[in-house]
Amino acid sequence: MFRSIVLLLVLFKLFFLVCGQFPCNIVASDGSTYDLTRLAALGTISGTDSSALWTYSISVCGNKVQCGTGLTTGYCQNGVIGGRQYFFNVGYLDQTIAHPDSGGVELLYFEPTGRSGRVFITCDPTALVSNINAITPENPLDYEFHFSSIAGCSTVPPCKVESPSGRLYDLTAFIGTSPITVSDNVGQYQYTVSVCQNAIPNCNLCSPAGYCQTSLQGQKYCVGKYQNITGNADGTGVVLYYEEPQEGRKGKVVITCNPDSNLISNITAVSPSLPTDYAFYFTSYAACTVPPSCKATAPDGSSYDLAELALHPPLWGADDWNQWNYTLSICQNILSCANCNPAGYCQSSLSGAKEEYCVGTFDSIEGINQGQGVKLVYKEPIDGRLGTVTVSCNPNGTLVSDITVVSPPIKTGYQFNFKSSAACSKN
Repeated sequence: MFRSIVLLLVLFKLFFLVCGQFPCNIVASDGSTYDLTRLAALGTISGTDSSALWTYSISVCGNKVQCGTGLTTGYCQNGVIGGRQYFFNVGYLDQTIAHPDSGGVELLYFEPTGRSGRVFITCDPTALVSNINAITPENPLDYEFHFSSIAGCSTVPPCKVESPSGRLYDLTAFIGTSPITVSDNVGQYQYTVSVCQNAIPNCNLCSPAGYCQTSLQGQKYCVGKYQNITGNADGTGVVLYYEEPQEGRKGKVVITCNPDSNLISNITAVSPSLPTDYAFYFTSYAACTVPPSCKATAPDGSSYDLAELALHPPLWGADDWNQWNYTLSICQNILSCANCNPAGYCQSSLSGAKEEYCVGTFDSIEGINQGQGVKLVYKEPIDGRLGTVTVSCNPNGTLVSDITVVSPPIKTGYQFNFKSSAACSKN
């Protein structure tokens, strides 16, 4: 009877390993969260070991790798020896671990007859998949697969906030970026800040810290760890607060909205007379409000959220005749052009007398079936112009790529097309 129960439990676990779907959003012990959704959408990620003999393929959030004939697993080894191809199942996904203090994600794989492997995902804010390193071990229990990804960059909530007036801010663009450093206004101290997280190591009483002060002699003082964020009611930006309870230091980081700015511009820091008045200022496009209507669901249930694109500076592209330039803001109206002020979609001449036309203000967004992307519509009621923007899903690409623009023969045929990693379905 006991053996039957044990066998039943083993079979149940094996069924879950083979068929189970693991969550793509996981939380570490310090509240750091990781979103592996975009990696899961890839299906498989592959890399070859240093001997170039074995190739390893893994999947996250489930078991989607084809490993030989008829076997679907989470971690597969294959190679060609003596002209013959071999496949070995390293394991099914068994556990997903989120590490605190921006330590990345670790995936554990288990194969019931004895093999096991680990996948380590570390932070790279610039790429979906980079720095792949597959290791063939001497011990079949020690398979390792390392790579970097923006999905390995943690967020410490909250990095999104709604102001008392209902304006929405999303500072996700800062997650995984390097801390920001600048000297103060009198050149006596240097200040380093990490936005919405604590990513500064070895800062006196805080390790890691969110806000650190360094003297000319190299002495470090912790201004504080990240505490919370508030959004300005008038849409002008956000304020982040940091505290160090042991010696009572407090600091604030004021980020002002500038849609034409880089992610980080115009940095200044102030050395205060009181230890509770540390202040750090800069401007950023990411501190501008995000419209709540930048989400869409396709008829087949594919869901999209273009908040990351709405935070991006305006896009622009010349048409196929190189006669007109088009400027576009995603899901919002922050541009200035003829007949629309503000506008969302503008047209201007590239040669001769300056001509300018408003293609339209942002009107609607709809999802495309099968996770293919979204379509946005911009309308200009006075002259009757209408423009469509098609953003196609590109899970392996950057946030914005392959912009093409069409100058139409009729006013209702304006087209602006590009690919984006943000236009991939969330389910």
